[in-house]
Amino acid sequence: MAVVKSWLSAAQQELVEKFAPERIALPNGKKWKITYDPKAAPVIAARIQELYGVEGSLTIAAGRVPLSSRCWRPISVPCR
Repeated sequence: MAVVKSWLSAAQQELVEKFAPERIALPNGKKWKITYDPKAAPVIAARIQELYGVEGSLTIAAGRVPLSSRCWRPISVPCR
């Protein structure tokens, strides 16, 4: 991603970060990585307790694109 960003002006880089950020801040203050896939909605994977305090849907692109979430149990394995 750094190579692509180097081709962009500062204003373009700001727009990319605003509408398609690499990370999203959760209510606990931690920032979680967003995984993008051309065939699916963007996803974050976080331990379930990290999602406490989230009200409504997590979104990007000025609220137009909802994030899917993969919840992990406290021992860092996927919930079933």
